[in-house]
Amino acid sequence: MKRLLLLRHAKSSWADPGQADKDRPLNKRGKEAAPLMGRMMAKRGYIPDLVLCSTARRTTETLDRVLPYLPRDIPVQYEDGLYLAEAEALITRARWIGDDADTVLFIGHNPGMEETAVKLARPRGKGAEAERRAEIEEKFPTAALAVLTFDTDCWKDVAEGGGVLTDFIRPRDL
Repeated sequence: MKRLLLLRHAKSSWADPGQADKDRPLNKRGKEAAPLMGRMMAKRGYIPDLVLCSTARRTTETLDRVLPYLPRDIPVQYEDGLYLAEAEALITRARWIGDDADTVLFIGHNPGMEETAVKLARPRGKGAEAERRAEIEEKFPTAALAVLTFDTDCWKDVAEGGGVLTDFIRPRDL
């Protein structure tokens, strides 16, 4: 079984209108939400074997605030290709993950995170799974985490509509 964790970066600052988008830091709310999500991930056992993180400042700062709650030996790869990546690019990247990693955390941006979660989740889940999908389709807020599981041993087999949306957590839920 493979598990994909999709974490949207925490809330970023727009205080400097001349600042390049990629260089925007977290604001106060983002700095508070990211550690909440890190603690929740540890508590629920959402421990990645690998982290793939966009190179934008707001994503790396989110990761910096999540990592203290996770084991210290998790490999992290910062990838320019994840900056503002769309669903197709994120799904393709997931298919290239080595099969030795069972749980992988992507830290990225919207709309890519939302679209990826929706495309990978089963389209006709029932009960709580359907509710989680509806929540994501309504809004995938900053610092939210979608958790998808796939009944496969190979990342290359991850397919649209093939994942079970097992969890969706927003900072306000904590």
